[in-house]
Parts: sequence; C-alpha cells; structure tokens
Amino acid sequence: MDTVCLTIVSLLILGFAILDPTLNLNLKSGIGLLSVIGGIAALGLSIYWFFRYVHLGQQLSAPEPALHPSRKKIIQVLQLGVH
Repeated sequence: MDTVCLTIVSLLILGFAILDPTLNLNLKSGIGLLSVIGGIAALGLSIYWFFRYVHLGQQLSAPEPALHPSRKKIIQVLQLGVH
C-alpha cells in the first residue's frame, strides 16, 4: 500500500512540475525524460510484483489444498522476482 501512495504522490509532483512554467524544469532533454519514464516504469513493475506476491500468499493460505498453486509455479514466480 505504501508503494501505491508513493506512486500517486510522485505522479502528482511530476504533473505539477510539468504544468508550472516558472519551475524551470527541462524534461525535453533526452536524459531527463528517459529517467522520468524509467522511474515510473520501474515503480509500476514493482507494484505489479507486490500484488502478484500478495495474490500468491492468499492462494497458499487457502484452507483447501486443491486451491494451492503447484510447487513448480511457486518456485518459478519467486525465482523470477529475485532475478
């Protein structure tokens, strides 16, 4: 939940910075724009993985063993997240 709040705050700050003509922010340069897009993309990817782990944890805590994901799927998801 903290990541979602940080994303919203970051996007609001970025939006105000772009819309404010007196701020003297030059996002038209390649490196600045690339770093902003890369940062937002990395944040979005981390939010996706966070919710994927939460969903996996909910599946593992299900009372019925038939609802649990396979051991192979669990290992695959965890290895992909670590690398």
